[in-house]
Amino acid sequence: MLEYIVRPSLPSPMNEIYKIRYDAYIEEGLALPNARGIIKDSFDDLDTSTIFAVSNSNIIIGTARLVFDSDAGLPMADEGYAPYLNTLREQGCRLVEGTKFAFVPNSTTRRQIIDFVLYVMLFAFENGATDMLIMVTSHHENFYSRFFPFKILNRRFSSAYNKELSLLRWNYRKIDDHVRQSYVYKRYPERMESIYSCIAQSSIR
Repeated sequence: MLEYIVRPSLPSPMNEIYKIRYDAYIEEGLALPNARGIIKDSFDDLDTSTIFAVSNSNIIIGTARLVFDSDAGLPMADEGYAPYLNTLREQGCRLVEGTKFAFVPNSTTRRQIIDFVLYVMLFAFENGATDMLIMVTSHHENFYSRFFPFKILNRRFSSAYNKELSLLRWNYRKIDDHVRQSYVYKRYPERMESIYSCIAQSSIR
């Protein structure tokens, strides 16, 4: 049975999580090899960041991170997306960036991955975010836009990664046909309706 773990309940030091990231990002061509064999950055140490893990029989097989917007900004600003972030902030959006999604190869089914990602996404809403942003390669764009109610904001070629990157947004404030056509809505219709109803009745606009 899979178990979801949220920091501070994660093991310390978290090198196991950082190594899962490293192996996945090296495989995807989104990182360069380094002597430590881990991926860790300054956002990992912020109080506005939440790190997640999914374990199977006490073995960590996947991880993700949420970075809630603050004076420290969001990681994707360094990838040239600052103008998009500023526009959304001016509209009153309370942003969160989903990042560092990584899994041990062949350790989970697609359905288990979807459930874990949904858990992370809903954690963001429950902690005050109105808009989730993620930056993915074109290879993963179809997964997120098919199974979750993400919409594409921008596509551009990144010379740093030599890949096309897509900026995706999930607006938690509005339920529409796009949301209802997503896999997660069809699988959890009552749960999703309840979530959007709570948002509509809250002070989040």
